[in-house]
Amino acid sequence: MNVPILKILVNKDQFSAVNKILPAHEFPIWLAAWGQENLEIVGQSEERHEIESIEEEVQRMVSTHGVQNLQEVFGASYKDGIEV
Repeated sequence: MNVPILKILVNKDQFSAVNKILPAHEFPIWLAAWGQENLEIVGQSEERHEIESIEEEVQRMVSTHGVQNLQEVFGASYKDGIEV
């Protein structure tokens, strides 16, 4: 399964912003952490994020973001709630 990779701009404060590149299905996690007013999608990469196994992708997201963050964003049954 191929997922688009987004290019986003994270406005940390009025004086600084950071560019990030992330798979589209992780965008809700960033929205929860930074808020809609601090995030802007500025483009899409030509590359795609390849997902061979949903279970492996969920495990990667758990190790990257933590179970608590995934549960807060996608619900207690986050394995079923992650849409790719």
